[in-house]
Amino acid sequence: GTKTYDGNSSVQSSDLSLSGLISGETLSLSGAGTVSSSSVGSGKNITLGSLTLGNTGSGTASNYTFGNTSFEVTQRVLNASGSRNYNGSVDVNSSELTLSNLVGSESLAFSGTGTIGSAEIGNNKTVSLGSFTISNGSGAASNYTISGGSFSLSVTARPLTLSGSRSYNGNT
Repeated sequence: GTKTYDGNSSVQSSDLSLSGLISGETLSLSGAGTVSSSSVGSGKNITLGSLTLGNTGSGTASNYTFGNTSFEVTQRVLNASGSRNYNGSVDVNSSELTLSNLVGSESLAFSGTGTIGSAEIGNNKTVSLGSFTISNGSGAASNYTISGGSFSLSVTARPLTLSGSRSYNGNT
């Protein structure tokens, strides 16, 4: 089975599938097990915990036992969004975006630049990945990916400051 990185070493029955059943037979699977590490990786052995086979299908659970219990934890896809005042540039710095979809209180370093199609004001403009990278923070960057994520920037109108002076002329 597989699951997306969630910072948790538990493996729910819904994360798993049964293979090797005799053609036409089905069984249910319930409970939870664990893997030794919540980090991304494949070929992880599952400690069975409370995982059990059930007779709710067309097979008989007592005819089967758990064999190979291989499991994979895949990278979690990150998104980023932000906003800035109009500055005439299509370049987007990582400091203008905030990463989301991190697990719990984990944080990552985010650096590089991307681009938007137009410098003009607009909401949720798509940002290209450009040279964006993630690196370790309190979380491990290897558990995450920015590939396939949604990156957007809203560009708002730039505020102008008006100022002036005149000599007193008796008019308001």
